[in-house]
Amino acid sequence: MTEDPQANNGELQRRWANLCLVSLLVLATTMSQFSYAPMGPFLITYFGLTKTQMGVLASAVFLGVITTTFMAGWMVDVVGVRRMILVGPGLMAACMLGVAIAGSYWTVFGWLFLLGVGNSVMMPLGNSAIFEWFRRQERGLAMGVKQSGMAAGPAVGAAILPLIAVAYGWQRGYQVGGLLLAGITLLCYLWYRDPDSGFAKGPSPPAPTLAAIRDIFFNRDIWLVGIFGLSMGGAQVAFTTFLIPFLDEVLLIPVITGGALLALTQLSGAIGRPVFGMISDRIFNGRRKGIMCITALAAVLCLILVSFLPGGLPFWLLVLLMVVMGLAIMGWAGPYFTLIVEVAGERNIGLVSSMAVTMNLLGIMSGPPIFGLIVDLTGSYRLAFRLFALWLGVASLIFLLSRIERPGNIHWVRAFYRELM
Repeated sequence: MTEDPQANNGELQRRWANLCLVSLLVLATTMSQFSYAPMGPFLITYFGLTKTQMGVLASAVFLGVITTTFMAGWMVDVVGVRRMILVGPGLMAACMLGVAIAGSYWTVFGWLFLLGVGNSVMMPLGNSAIFEWFRRQERGLAMGVKQSGMAAGPAVGAAILPLIAVAYGWQRGYQVGGLLLAGITLLCYLWYRDPDSGFAKGPSPPAPTLAAIRDIFFNRDIWLVGIFGLSMGGAQVAFTTFLIPFLDEVLLIPVITGGALLALTQLSGAIGRPVFGMISDRIFNGRRKGIMCITALAAVLCLILVSFLPGGLPFWLLVLLMVVMGLAIMGWAGPYFTLIVEVAGERNIGLVSSMAVTMNLLGIMSGPPIFGLIVDLTGSYRLAFRLFALWLGVASLIFLLSRIERPGNIHWVRAFYRELM
């Protein structure tokens, strides 16, 4: 039976339209997830918070995510993508409006915790949408496009929320953010369509069973990929957290200039996510491990170079290093979230995605405190960067030498070369 070109063209348009909707939703939810950062000074002033209390507010969101992420993944597997659009982002929008009317510190904490609960839906929701609609040879690019929304969301929030807060008060900033997210959520729910034809159509997946959950937790390959994500996530957030203090205190670069370099690093990472996803699709023919190891090796080298930076370095060299660092230490996310689902056999995508998020969050939550503790104990940012390079290098080497995506035994000297073929 011949294929209908018009039908195939309609399916192509639908899946890319769905990807745009999901990416827009990721951007909006991430803006809300990280709203505590640009709104922090206003919350500190209004509630009279200490820096420690403000840090606890930041952890409230991630605590909500990590507490409910497996339940959220199970719900996505059972309920489906379109219906869960209303559940997760809808709850986040309500929580943004709740923060706006909060009258005490702990009330804000509770709303931010619930906001994290709603956000726990987003990773399994987005991954499920991509695996429902895209072929293996397209998933890396699609995942990278979706993940770029996670890098762009905080930047958008940092640009608009403080402006609203200065002009009309911080409560109005949260109200506008909540209403904006509610509008985008409704738009995505009305326009998103579940697959009903072509390669994406298939029998409805059974609800995850205890046996399926056990298989996921005892799958060695999932753990190996997850440890890679934990290491890269920890190094990424530690680097972005302490880059400005390092530039200011060690290299005597002004804070404003350091902020511009950090923004350049984040922008570079946002561009790198879809680019590396496309490379894993086209050049690596759907194999993810090679490009992930390349980004990890580049990140290790950049961390070492940063640890040896001298004062008075030409500014253009510093800019170039930050661009490469952003590509390396942030661009791995698209292939990572694609691979961890693929090695699980593309079953129970929501649960596997939740495990991927959990491992990544463990790195995100532990990386900055460990880095800061090293600096406090030794008084040296440079040593902290080198130790993180060592940590990331060991984890990446273990991942590189694993049998994931590589049949049979291959001598370790030829392993990296084979991954590039």
